[in-house]
Amino acid sequence: MGLGMRDLRGVLGFLEDAQSVDGPSPFTPDLLDNFAELVRCEEATFFETDYRSGVMHERMPRAASTAPFDGVSDDHWSSERFVGLMQRKLASGPGPVLLSDVFSLRLRARPGFGNFEACGTLDEIHIDLDPSRPWKAHLMVLSSRDFRERERLMLQLVQPHLAGFYRNARVRQRLSKISAAFDQDALLALTPREREVLGLVAEGLTNAQIARQLWVAESTVAKHLEQAYPKLGVHSRTAAVARLRTLSG
Repeated sequence: MGLGMRDLRGVLGFLEDAQSVDGPSPFTPDLLDNFAELVRCEEATFFETDYRSGVMHERMPRAASTAPFDGVSDDHWSSERFVGLMQRKLASGPGPVLLSDVFSLRLRARPGFGNFEACGTLDEIHIDLDPSRPWKAHLMVLSSRDFRERERLMLQLVQPHLAGFYRNARVRQRLSKISAAFDQDALLALTPREREVLGLVAEGLTNAQIARQLWVAESTVAKHLEQAYPKLGVHSRTAAVARLRTLSG
């Protein structure tokens, strides 16, 4: 069973909306609302969590979320539910990983197993947004019914794109700190992408490394640099960074 044209059009529309997010977080509550509607589930949440130390660094629920959240209890990290999901995650890579793949409906419906009685959900899907750091950043959707193959295929399709949006958001966070040391009037003369490229140049990245960071072709990086040079009155990447820093000083 594959995805129908209506589902594929919905995925494309969602990815177009996700591409337009330009803040420090890769997803907004409204975007997660759209994602929950696309997947036909009750909840969609973005997490960034350090599982080794048991610390949640960021949580972004959907705007229409009704699920209560009182933090993560200390015993969660050693629970049967978490350990089982972790084992499946390590075996499956970036996912998607379904709770219903790991535990039976009877077990998932048992009082206290994952606190599902509080939000009325029985199944969930996780997709990893940063495979280099297992379960560090992920998007989770929850449903009051068992997810079907449709939802599995849908999340499998969007996973690499959402991972790219996540990486771009983290790049924007780094660049905002770098840009603070640059002349703000000079930055206004540059396009947002030119600022990103020069910020990564300032970090010492090559054009090839910048291309991988931004998910673009190396020739595109070179083109952005070429377009930025005359705006700054320079002729090279190092001179451009030096010029921005000189102006700020």
